[in-house]
Amino acid sequence: MPDPTVPSDQNSLIYAAGSAIILLIAGAGATLKTLRQQRHTDSIHKDSSELFDQLQKTISRSEKRIDELTKRLDTMASERNAVMVENERLRGENARLTDQINVLREGQQRLEGELKAALAKIDDMEVRNGAWKPGDPDRRSRGAQ
Repeated sequence: MPDPTVPSDQNSLIYAAGSAIILLIAGAGATLKTLRQQRHTDSIHKDSSELFDQLQKTISRSEKRIDELTKRLDTMASERNAVMVENERLRGENARLTDQINVLREGQQRLEGELKAALAKIDDMEVRNGAWKPGDPDRRSRGAQ
């Protein structure tokens, strides 16, 4: 409100100066608010930039770890395949040896049968020739020599 004791031209100047000061203060306040927002934005940008850098480092470490694990898996798969090939070879070898053992057992059983038959013939011939009597202990000890 204009002061009645001050001439009207001065009132207009005071009013204008006051308005200018108010506008200046309002502008300064707006500028301060803008600066605060800018500083906050800069802080957010800096924080997000740091977070982005950390994220990139984490991604890089993760990619390296994935590469290491992939190499290990490839190595393990190769080793597994080699073991499987060796296992198949050993199964074949085992089957071949089992067949040979079975043939040898059959041969052994056949030879044991032939030996028993031959010993029975010898016993019969010795009994017929009178060289030995059934149950004579000397015959068995002689056969062992």
